[in-house]
Amino acid sequence: MTPNSIRYMANTTGDTFNTAFAFNWQREKDNSTIRDWREFSNQFLSIPMAHNMATSYMILDGTHNKQSIKVMRPYQVYATRRIIEALRTHDFKYGKQEVGYIWHTTGSGKTISSFKAAWLASRLPNVDKVVFMVDRIALTNQTAANYAAYDPDADDSNKGGVVSDTQNVGDLNRKLKNKNGIIVTSIQKKWTG
Repeated sequence: MTPNSIRYMANTTGDTFNTAFAFNWQREKDNSTIRDWREFSNQFLSIPMAHNMATSYMILDGTHNKQSIKVMRPYQVYATRRIIEALRTHDFKYGKQEVGYIWHTTGSGKTISSFKAAWLASRLPNVDKVVFMVDRIALTNQTAANYAAYDPDADDSNKGGVVSDTQNVGDLNRKLKNKNGIIVTSIQKKWTG
């Protein structure tokens, strides 16, 4: 932080510091960069925002022993917060059963954004399960592996967490009936008992 420039990042070591992962905080209303230290401190370091950044808007990166942390960019935080606010107030009994979707361009952080939205949603009292559907089987495998690596409840072998993928339509049906948490699946599933 200087009087005219502020960046934030997850904690790191000197030998692993990468300036590409130091971000400017932005205003939610127009995505303009906050450069004034007072405004940054009032928005980013205030309670509950600082607490939310540490508990809701960072992920373990999936390395051995989950020793590294990734922090979300401002637009990811704002999008995730809006999704969770919409889900928290949504009445699934009388309204639409589906609430929304995430759309990002390549390289914008959609895997982290969608994981955090899915993970936080799976903890809401009015949400039984979250289904994350992709359009290709290869993307299902990649997404399921990333989600499992980010899952703070999973062990080093990515077992025991809230994330599961599906092998076929029968497996999807069983998990939809019985499994809570996050189900990653594809529209390209084969029908098998």
